[in-house]
Amino acid sequence: MENKHIINLTFGILILKIITKCMKKILKKNRPNGLKGGMPSFLGALTLYISTYLYLNSNNLSIESLLSIIIFIIGSLSIKYYMKEHTLTQLIVGGVIGIVFGIFVNFTN
Repeated sequence: MENKHIINLTFGILILKIITKCMKKILKKNRPNGLKGGMPSFLGALTLYISTYLYLNSNNLSIESLLSIIIFIIGSLSIKYYMKEHTLTQLIVGGVIGIVFGIFVNFTN
């Protein structure tokens, strides 16, 4: 991976953190376990952002690599859901934000 991609990916993560933090303060939706800051899920946004960015910037992604990414996404988000740290809606909204942001960052390069 080129330095340009590493820098873009890293700055994207920082901006994504700010976006989700602001949205959490505006939406004020608690987590299922009663803690604050549930909507949108930053983990959902982060995993889908990184996956989208990597997918769009890889030329030779094998089917095995793609399946590994999908298993990683499903596994990490499932843990948050089953541990009652996020609702399914919070994870989906976070994931959609991550995908859209990943596409945006990719096409602004």
